[in-house]
Amino acid sequence: MAKLSIDQLRKYVFSRTGAPDPDVLRVPGVGEDAAVVRLSDDLYLVSHTDPITAATHNLGRLAIYVSSNDIAVKGVRPRYALVTLLLKDGTEDYEIDEITAQMHRSALELGISLVGGHTEIVSRLRENIAIVTQIGISRRKPLDIKEIRDGDLLLQVNEAGIEGTAVIAYDHPDLIVQFDEGGLELAMSYMERVSVVRDALRLSELGVRAMHDPTEGGLIGGAVEMAVASGLSLEVDYDKVLISPITRSICEHLGLDPLKLLSSGSVLAAAERQVAEAVLREYGERASIIGRFTRGPPGLILKRNDRSEIYTEPPQDEIYRLI
Repeated sequence: MAKLSIDQLRKYVFSRTGAPDPDVLRVPGVGEDAAVVRLSDDLYLVSHTDPITAATHNLGRLAIYVSSNDIAVKGVRPRYALVTLLLKDGTEDYEIDEITAQMHRSALELGISLVGGHTEIVSRLRENIAIVTQIGISRRKPLDIKEIRDGDLLLQVNEAGIEGTAVIAYDHPDLIVQFDEGGLELAMSYMERVSVVRDALRLSELGVRAMHDPTEGGLIGGAVEMAVASGLSLEVDYDKVLISPITRSICEHLGLDPLKLLSSGSVLAAAERQVAEAVLREYGERASIIGRFTRGPPGLILKRNDRSEIYTEPPQDEIYRLI
């Protein structure tokens, strides 16, 4: 499983958006995970849809957390959600109860109202799938990746691979037997850190220019999407990237790249230096300046171990090597 290539998306998806409307300010695009519609001179609707396909445990919780992150990184608080649950044949009542209870609790935690959706049993489906559409309303124009400027710095807040670490711990604990019970519990606790709503809204208040939450394809995927969407070259220093010891250990054991692992829980933010330094003062060790945008061919240059890795497409996520 993997995302479509950028060329495929441009050819078959981004070019086919139905009737044009002057109030649609942000249409689908690389790195643009949320749509922006102007409702009036000072009121904007921001919406986003996301499926959860790479996890079985915590399906309801991840569905709310991950989809709401994409609203929050526009500097907008998520308020309403519509949920589609596609359930495989044989799904038991206790499983439905667990998924919907997780959604309810996570939505309560973030102040989100679940206002509709659809639920059905689907034959020949191998795993349950949750798809959530999130909606936010803002009186301030939402942040836009296309506002990133030459010379802006790239900030990382929270470590890479948070979501992937939690998913591996819950869904594949047999693969990380090198950890004692305490280590496994620590990795599982990362599920509590997947939501970035509060961090993203605070970063918006501090004045960052644009944000992105790296999901599939990990931090590398998020960074290359920001570079391509902004039309700039982005150079990232691997030694500056935040990776927790438990994530690093799990990835080394399984032969995975932590920078290509599901990374909801981290925020990538573009900011001018003065704002970036303000973020560092407030967040301390939870934040790092990891890169810089410059004029050049759109894409990511990752400096790692005395060599340069060039990315013009998000990589396939490492989690799919396990499933």
